[in-house]
Amino acid sequence: MNNIISVENLNFSYRNEKLLRDINFNIEKGDFVGITGANGSGKSTLLKLILGFLKADSGEIKFAGGRDNFSFGYVPQNNHEKSIAFPITAWEIVAMNVTDDKNIKSHEKIENALSIVEMKDKKNYNYNNMSGGEQERVMIAKALANDPQILIFDEPTAGLDQRSKENLFDLLKNLNSHHNITILVVTHELDFTKDYFNRIFRLDNEFVEVKNV
Repeated sequence: MNNIISVENLNFSYRNEKLLRDINFNIEKGDFVGITGANGSGKSTLLKLILGFLKADSGEIKFAGGRDNFSFGYVPQNNHEKSIAFPITAWEIVAMNVTDDKNIKSHEKIENALSIVEMKDKKNYNYNNMSGGEQERVMIAKALANDPQILIFDEPTAGLDQRSKENLFDLLKNLNSHHNITILVVTHELDFTKDYFNRIFRLDNEFVEVKNV
């Protein structure tokens, strides 16, 4: 196995109520993992624990090479629904995640990320005037710009129409299959997304891998 993330006996409480109990699973390089479950079951909380935004009560999350050397690309929930108060281009959004956007190598990273998500031709467009699906692609490009070891999404289809949802998951499948990018997605829309994942976990009181959906 080539685990890049291992979650071991993870427990987390919120306001003295146990939200996550004895969570155990791993993610291997090249996986396309879906996590589903009821609202309030702790799916987004689990992502925040992995990302280091929250601290667990007990248990451990291990990363290949150690957390300090591990790189994430994170696209939060409803990101495309948040307008930015000033005009900004798609290129400038992606550049926010690059240390020095004046550097030639950094410029190439931005261009490459936009190209991968098929938004290079709209790099100079105003982000605020884009559709929800286009904005989501720009945010994926931003997450890709620094060559993350894993892309993490929290309900990426929220607020999108059905065609945009399917186009988005086709893009994620392409990133996974042709660019060998490991992906972790929290979603409640398992009906149409299940065939994209190679592994699916359900979080409802307990955390289990679903073999037959």
